Amino acid sequence: MVLESVAIYGAILSTVAILWKIYSYILDKPKIRVNNDVGISSIMPGQAEEVLLVTAVNHGKRPVTLSSIGIYTEGELNFLPPLINWNLPKKLGEGESHTVCYNLNKSIKHFKKYSPIYSWFKDQTGEVYKSKKNIKKLLKNF
Repeated sequence: MVLESVAIYGAILSTVAILWKIYSYILDKPKIRVNNDVGISSIMPGQAEEVLLVTAVNHGKRPVTLSSIGIYTEGELNFLPPLINWNLPKKLGEGESHTVCYNLNKSIKHFKKYSPIYSWFKDQTGEVYKSKKNIKKLLKNF
């Protein structure tokens, strides 16, 4: 009776340990969230420009290296490179972020022609992280 109880306890404990390892493995990877916003950038004193800000934030526990960025569009063009600094590749640790700016005054003709849907970052393993906010709705006032 005691031997059976110990065996059952051991089986339950082993199952819990295996489930915990699987759960930890699933959570232990980079989780990148991509956000779009409109703002003002001042590169030089007195020269403020309206920009589309594309930000990637690593909410995961593992570092990730972002290698490229773009904007997916409805038109023929599926990649619009930023016109202001992009500084890629960029390694993001836990809780770190990286923001890339698109100058709206210079990019708006491309945005109107190709109708942007979402922005994305790609890491060095080929994983693509997409924004959830629709850029077309964000830029409707421009």
